[in-house]
Amino acid sequence: MHGANCWLMGLSFLLGLLLTFAFMIRRVKREVPVAAPWGAADAAGAAASAPTAPIPAPGTATDPRATAKPAGGTLPSEAETTQMAVGGAPYGVGSARAGAGGVGPTGWTIKGNEDSMLYHTTDSPWYGQTIAEVWFAEESAAQAAGFTRWDKGKAARGLGGAANLVGEVEEVPPGPYGPGSTTAGPGGSGPVGWTVKGNEDSMLYHAPESPAYDATVAEVWFKDEQTAAAAGFARWDSWRDKKK
Repeated sequence: MHGANCWLMGLSFLLGLLLTFAFMIRRVKREVPVAAPWGAADAAGAAASAPTAPIPAPGTATDPRATAKPAGGTLPSEAETTQMAVGGAPYGVGSARAGAGGVGPTGWTIKGNEDSMLYHTTDSPWYGQTIAEVWFAEESAAQAAGFTRWDKGKAARGLGGAANLVGEVEEVPPGPYGPGSTTAGPGGSGPVGWTVKGNEDSMLYHAPESPAYDATVAEVWFKDEQTAAAAGFARWDSWRDKKK
């Protein structure tokens, strides 16, 4: 009887040990998450939810292949692209119609005025105030189109002196006092054929017969005395009339 009890106790111990191992050694079905950098999950989610852009049809303006360099050809230069954008070449190759506000192709510096048929280079004293109606790539293109250089035939003269050519009057864009006026150039120089000097400090104008004409460094030039008077300038000797 005592032997039987010992056998049962041993069997019970063995079963308990087997059950303990069975519960402890089980397959782990739960997976441990791998740590990700901060914000990576949000970025990945946003990318996954973002709509996919449709692939444009071949040959359309938005098709990346439409801007690809053609086989055996070259892409238009920046100047050529700008020229096409502002309205074509009204005077042939090397000319371009000015855009809004007188803008022209990148790198082109020759401004053309269709009213006077003059072209202005960067050394023209009226270059800055000239609003181009047409642009040229170079002077030869402007000349081929029938435009004349702004200083062609310009008389040699001293600083601020009157023109020596008789009957030649240079056409310039409207100045600070309207048509027939223009801001003086370097040293007080003025357009060909314009003989009336204006002094903005005294608001007087001087014609060639003024005794102070040569000593006066013009700040503004007028085409004639009538234009100067209309701009509010008084004749240099008007004080005599007031004195009478």
